[in-house]
Amino acid sequence: MFDDYEDRLYRTLDIQVGDQNDSDAQPDFVKPRPEQWQIDLESLDLGPLDFLALTGCELQIIVGKRNSSLGKLAKPSQQLVLDIEFLQHAPACLSHLRQSNGDLELIGKIEAAQALKINQLESRIFNAIFAGPEWHQFWRRQDIPEGYPQAQTSDELISILDQLSQQISLWLNGHYEVDSIYFENLLNELRAGDGGVLLKAADLANTYFEKWARGMEGSPHFAEPCTKIRGDRRDILRNVSARFFAQGVQQWLAPISSRAVKVTTATHRLEALVEEAHPAGYQSWRSQRDERLETLQQRPKQHVMHLTRFLEPCS
Repeated sequence: MFDDYEDRLYRTLDIQVGDQNDSDAQPDFVKPRPEQWQIDLESLDLGPLDFLALTGCELQIIVGKRNSSLGKLAKPSQQLVLDIEFLQHAPACLSHLRQSNGDLELIGKIEAAQALKINQLESRIFNAIFAGPEWHQFWRRQDIPEGYPQAQTSDELISILDQLSQQISLWLNGHYEVDSIYFENLLNELRAGDGGVLLKAADLANTYFEKWARGMEGSPHFAEPCTKIRGDRRDILRNVSARFFAQGVQQWLAPISSRAVKVTTATHRLEALVEEAHPAGYQSWRSQRDERLETLQQRPKQHVMHLTRFLEPCS
């Protein structure tokens, strides 16, 4: 479809294919592996002796999980879950220890760990979601399926992103409750998201529109279109732009562009919640991602402006 329109456009405007240089196109950007974005965090977890002194506290179970072999090797999403559970049960345990004249040193350790986990919460959330394998897979470039996006997408992904936003908002506002299975299921659903398909479509569109812009600006008719684009040639260009661009390329791109707006809007809501925790590497990648997806809206508009230069002055 893109090539067919290009052939007709180039013939009409006497653009020489040999003059094109694809090396000038916008360079690709590569998403780092998720572990490269992991933020190193200090730990003040309670030890085995503290575990024994927590009898009568629900917090004892959480400390036991953290000190187990599985807890020590927990992936970032489960580390976040354990921290949320710690914050959920720490107040009741501190109250219990104070009322029973518990060990002051132990109380101090719990208070220090509680304060640290609250302070690190945004970073823990970043590690669990944005530096996790599910987010990486969500934005990994994928081939564009047949019938995309009408036949391949739904609003379920938007709902998942919004559910994550709601969950994070609750945690950041001090509502420390977590359903580990529910949270992990949300993350796993992200794997099937079409962020990578949108990036692939943006790459495709950007490559062609960039080439067409250079070609049209290099056309022998570009400097004085009103003088040289007349009669049959003007009618042919109008027909080519209507049938093969508006009803072809643009008709295919429009729903993809609309899908990109929905996905990025929901993504931005989620990212904004812990934006202060984003490391420089993630900020750079996020900026490049957004710029690339914006081309799905910007490039067609720029192309229409180029077409208008050839058509309007001679109307």
